[in-house]
Amino acid sequence: MRVHVAFTPEEEGAAPVGIVVDVIRATSSIAQALAAGYERVLCCAEIDEARALRADLGEEAVVGGERSDAAIAASVLAGAWPSPLDGLNARTYGPPGLEADIEFCAQVDLLETVPRFARMVGTAAEIIA
Repeated sequence: MRVHVAFTPEEEGAAPVGIVVDVIRATSSIAQALAAGYERVLCCAEIDEARALRADLGEEAVVGGERSDAAIAASVLAGAWPSPLDGLNARTYGPPGLEADIEFCAQVDLLETVPRFARMVGTAAEIIA
């Protein structure tokens, strides 16, 4: 099996199947939003797509997110260690100040909500509970 990890969109590779995993903050934020009563979360790849979608949906839509800087930092940091284990042991996930985020996201069985993909809305993935 061949595995390619891309930290930024520029590193994308062609493949018959692509899997995107953001196990720390994005999925935790989605689950928390759904548990708090949001009907759905629309996930966009680009900031312009999110802004255009919000313009289409109106004032009830909330836009939030971040942009792949932590990913660039993670990529640079990953190259600074002789092995992945050394990097993990150094606890170098992203820029300083994310410790509280990581601690929150690492909680087990916090919510009863399970986010699931529903459909595509334009270029955005619709996630519902």
